[in-house]
Amino acid sequence: YVGALSSNGSFTCPTIPRAAPITSVGYSNIYSTFNVGFTSYSSSFNYKLRVSIPNVVALETYNNYTSGASKTLSAEKQKYLTDYLCKNGKTSANLGFVIETYSGSIKLGESSESIKTFVKPSVSVLSGMSVGSIDNSVSFTLSKTTYWSYYGHSLTIKYGSLVLYSGAYSNSVTVSDSSKMNALYEAMKNSASGTFTAVLTTTYGSYTIGSHEKTAIGSLTNL
Repeated sequence: YVGALSSNGSFTCPTIPRAAPITSVGYSNIYSTFNVGFTSYSSSFNYKLRVSIPNVVALETYNNYTSGASKTLSAEKQKYLTDYLCKNGKTSANLGFVIETYSGSIKLGESSESIKTFVKPSVSVLSGMSVGSIDNSVSFTLSKTTYWSYYGHSLTIKYGSLVLYSGAYSNSVTVSDSSKMNALYEAMKNSASGTFTAVLTTTYGSYTIGSHEKTAIGSLTNL
């Protein structure tokens, strides 16, 4: 044994990144799938995705979330978002996405919140309309495109200001009531044909979301 050399001092370890940062958010509307991309600093970490209306309410937490995994809000939460906009008279609001990083059951931190805008599901539209020959009755064939299955719909069919039908939506409507047909003939007394208008109104509970119109030409027979 010849001797020893010793030294002492203080050393600072470099900061070890822990909380995974969000790198991307793929989101379009409340009823479609979405995904969140993030950077993981250790294969031993596990992650949760938290979705919320910032400073209002946490909507969903997805455990064991992996970067880019597709998720869809539950029907209950889709309805909550729509209710929130309707009750507050808003056309849009913010939706927040946060990645929480865990080591086992210990939370190490969370990412900054990434914000996206959500709006009410689109108003349903009338995609087709035709009018049958007018002879003691008149029939209408319709089709609609619905963007959110939880919406309700009502239908009004008019000739000018004359309302021929008002009630629940149906793909096929026939008007044969004599008083309405007489009123229609009176309205068309100077025409062999005319333009009919269908108005589809989209509702959610007690709220009216909006409406959409479609027109078609109908012709008299037995002139």
